[in-house]
Amino acid sequence: MLNSEQNKLLAFILLFVGVALSVASLFVFSVGWETSNVIVIGFGVTATVASFFLFAMGWDLLQAYRSSGQISGKLDFPNLGYSLTFYPSVSLSNIDGSNRTLIPDRSDGRLELSGVTPGEYYLSVEAYGLTTVTRPVTILPRRRTELGSVPLEFDPQQFWREETLEPFRIGHSFYINHVGPGPDQNAWAAGFSFDGRFHDEYKLFRRQGEVSAWREVIVPQFNKRASRTNMTKLFSDGTFLVGSLGGGAVISEDGGCSWRSLEIPGIDSVSHVIELPGGAWLLAGFKRWIERPNPSLLITRSSDRGSSWDMNTLELRSGDNVKRMLLTSSGRLLAGTESLYGAGSILISNDLGETWEKAEIDNPKKLRGIRTLYELRNGDLLAGNEDGRNWRGDFYRGGQILVSRDGGLSWHELVEHGGWQGIKGIYENTDGALFVWADLEGYIDPDGSGYVIPEDLLLSSDRGKTWHPFSRTFGRGFEETYGVVENEVFVVSDEGSSSKSLLVTSIDTLDLRLR
Repeated sequence: MLNSEQNKLLAFILLFVGVALSVASLFVFSVGWETSNVIVIGFGVTATVASFFLFAMGWDLLQAYRSSGQISGKLDFPNLGYSLTFYPSVSLSNIDGSNRTLIPDRSDGRLELSGVTPGEYYLSVEAYGLTTVTRPVTILPRRRTELGSVPLEFDPQQFWREETLEPFRIGHSFYINHVGPGPDQNAWAAGFSFDGRFHDEYKLFRRQGEVSAWREVIVPQFNKRASRTNMTKLFSDGTFLVGSLGGGAVISEDGGCSWRSLEIPGIDSVSHVIELPGGAWLLAGFKRWIERPNPSLLITRSSDRGSSWDMNTLELRSGDNVKRMLLTSSGRLLAGTESLYGAGSILISNDLGETWEKAEIDNPKKLRGIRTLYELRNGDLLAGNEDGRNWRGDFYRGGQILVSRDGGLSWHELVEHGGWQGIKGIYENTDGALFVWADLEGYIDPDGSGYVIPEDLLLSSDRGKTWHPFSRTFGRGFEETYGVVENEVFVVSDEGSSSKSLLVTSIDTLDLRLR
């Protein structure tokens, strides 16, 4: 039986009640004897017996407490570099699981419990988001059992729910380029599949229903021209745009029930679209290389929902392509580019895309391409560099995060890592911690334990100085790895070559408060 401080208190109560009842029984017995009242005498005898019984119980509990042991230890997160502000449930129970007693937690993570009956027990530590720890504990009489450090591992795997997009198709591979919000607050996923002959086929999926089922959406205008869908964009007026490679762009104004093609001069491949203040659209794209050996990047504007486009179209360097645009809180427009023939760049515009200039970057030759742009709450800007391995040129092999503290005019290296296969996404939580999807490369464990699949979702609680793994590998995202829709986070899982899925969790998962 587990003992505690409550048992000690109970022992003194029983002793006190036993003594008090014994005194009272003597008084009752004497009254009954003087009055020759048999009933009163009987009450006196009964009270006397009860007093001896209560006194004996109290004495046994007190002796058991005096011979009991203590247990102490401390919760620790050795592999994370930080502690969580919530604490797990820590309990001590008999070997058979009975008599479970919770051990109170303290703000410093210490565990203390006294008055434990000597014997064999199990210590259990469990909480949502943590790997459960169970270890045997032996409590000795009148001794303190020191557990030392109880290491805990954060297990955010528990937070993710898998949702399947594409059924298994023999001979086909499937990639997701983009996940984002669509009409009626639904999530949409854009991508493509190809067979062994590298014949691309566009794919577009819509999430709907209480069971979170994904349904393929057929866009007739894409059937003969588009080889893949690159992106989706939901504008503030409810218009929904889907951009493709080779098929231009289509829009829907009725929630995806019907579609209308956009005629965009000089563009059949749409890379990115952004909405400007006042509702104008700014679109980046190019003419596919099949028709133009050296495609030129075009950035054009529409103020009438795609019916016409600004003829003052800006033509940039041949071979460049915009992968991400960001309108900062200061009103400056940024565009991250990648290049087929040279290094990528970050373009800046102070007049909402009318004119552009290049930002200053410490070592531009390292840039394979910028696919991620993100503004932090303090106004700093982050850019994620794409991995440069297997590409011609002196590109950096690995991932790199750049930071700008002057609104995007100049950029400096925040962190780089040779094992990161490009930066696929950046998110800052409400506590200021940074999450990065870095698409890590697997490796052979030097200890000889075999092939190791790393964790792609990384966390930094010190503004990017150090990074710690937060969750398992999600496989290889083709373009973007994650998207946020309403209060949910969608992460591309490409661990298989044919069957693709999305891992979904609440945004609250990434907003866990850290200290």
